[in-house]
Amino acid sequence: MQKFDTVDNNLSYQARNNPHQLAFKIEDIHYQVNITYESLNQRVEGLSQYFNKHYSRQSVIGLIFNCDRLDFIIAFLACLRSGMIATPIAAPNPAPHRQRKDIENIHQILKKAQPSIIITESNTIKECLAVENCILFNEIPSTSVVGAQTQHLMPEDIAFLQFTSGTTGPPKGVMIGHSQICANLDAMIMRMHDLNKPPLTIHHTVNWMPW
Repeated sequence: MQKFDTVDNNLSYQARNNPHQLAFKIEDIHYQVNITYESLNQRVEGLSQYFNKHYSRQSVIGLIFNCDRLDFIIAFLACLRSGMIATPIAAPNPAPHRQRKDIENIHQILKKAQPSIIITESNTIKECLAVENCILFNEIPSTSVVGAQTQHLMPEDIAFLQFTSGTTGPPKGVMIGHSQICANLDAMIMRMHDLNKPPLTIHHTVNWMPW
């Protein structure tokens, strides 16, 4: 099994060796998108160059998206590539009886994380938050500079901040390193490999992540 010490090394490897292989396929009733490793790598590179140009290494970047959207994946991976600290935050529920509490929790997270910038996917979310350092994902200029300086990522660097939802108490955060992400992925791959033996044949897996 090929092992990597950062997720970005894995993405770069796949883009070089399997450029036309499907990286992500997202489908629901209203949204469908496919992207190959080559295309994903190009979009991640463009955004990571923007981050490196405007923010210092290990700056905190708030990401407020619906998690089942390609823009979130690109923004998260660009944070990892550029050496920033991603802070994924669930978008507020549009239902009025949920939205107020969700926005309150988001502001608590932002107060603790102190992001240099917050990136979101829609004007609706931006208007709900009413904070100054918030920009829309589609407003970020697309850049791709050949030979641009890249960050040398260390496995022990902080990759992202994971906060609890705030449903049972104030949101609490934990720092997750690049090596910890890879260790978790390796453990899942090894477990699926061990299970995929006669008489079992694994075609699909179901996974859960906190959000």
